[in-house]
Amino acid sequence: MGVTYDQPTISRICDRLRKLVQDAFQRHLYSSAVFYADKCFALSNYSPEDLYTLAECYFMNREYRRVLRLLKEHESVGANDDRLKLLVAQCLLECKEYEECLKFIENLTESAPNASLTASFELLRGRLHEVTENHKEAVACYTRVADLDPYCHEALDRLIGSHVLPMAEEVDLLKGLAFHPEDEWLRHLYAAKLAAVRTTSATSQDSLGSLPTPSDTSQPVPRPENVVADVAPESIWWGTGRKRRLRAAAAGKPAGVDEKLASVLPAALVRNGQTLAAQATKFFYEGDYESCYEVSKRVLESDQFHLGALPVHIASLVMLNKKSVVFYVAHNLVNAQPNSSVAWFSVGCYYFMVKKYQQASRFFNKAL
Repeated sequence: MGVTYDQPTISRICDRLRKLVQDAFQRHLYSSAVFYADKCFALSNYSPEDLYTLAECYFMNREYRRVLRLLKEHESVGANDDRLKLLVAQCLLECKEYEECLKFIENLTESAPNASLTASFELLRGRLHEVTENHKEAVACYTRVADLDPYCHEALDRLIGSHVLPMAEEVDLLKGLAFHPEDEWLRHLYAAKLAAVRTTSATSQDSLGSLPTPSDTSQPVPRPENVVADVAPESIWWGTGRKRRLRAAAAGKPAGVDEKLASVLPAALVRNGQTLAAQATKFFYEGDYESCYEVSKRVLESDQFHLGALPVHIASLVMLNKKSVVFYVAHNLVNAQPNSSVAWFSVGCYYFMVKKYQQASRFFNKAL
């Protein structure tokens, strides 16, 4: 006796299909997810929720044009779903339809129903300006994202410690981030990154690591122009890190995380890759290449593709004249991540070390 496909039966089939889609998602079987989501969307009589699921499956399977076609064909179904509008913008960006993407985002940003969605659109706008090399507008977008959503790491990662803002503005940005009181460790983690790349005897973690919280007005914000003025030329930071390392080595202390930073982080995060990468970067900018190498190597032993540690690790290898190690690292990176900037940066570093400057220049340009 055949199955009668009445409405209760169809509903049960849709429930099973949705479970199959979620199971495929969890196992990263996106083609299978697309197959079942497509059938579920048709059987559910074009349910808005199933439309979003199918569009998300296409997106995860990198079928961006299919997402755009699907949402245009069923525009009336998902007209009020802000998640679908965000997905359209992301697909336009992935398809390199930059002008159309910018126009689409500008039409939606003003009507976004909440700060979180506005921040998402602003982040996409920033990425769009970044890929079209409009860096000033990109920085402005990322700054607005940080104001709207202080937990958006993508925006903060581009703003803090990347030399896209003046030092004073970076410090002010860190001070103004409205974290939950129990999440103050995040502020210190970003301060560590800022201190790492701005490191001098004046702008150290001692000043940046004690940033006041938005509710704490008793502490003045450290202003670099005030503290740098008192630094004598002979106290410039070059070599100070190396001297400190030699004193620590003589006392039998290995290179590691700054004690002040360790005191303001949860214990489990003191040896986190991000924390150690910031410390390695600080060592490098202080001229302490041996400690930079030791700490960044520690990070890469547990995560060999850690993008926070790789650049300074490779740079420290160059400064320590470890040609064979640079060759080995570059070879592995190019094989594993041929589209990664840091892979071609490492190749350029190797050719620089063997004095083949024309080849080095070519690979450094490729890394940009």
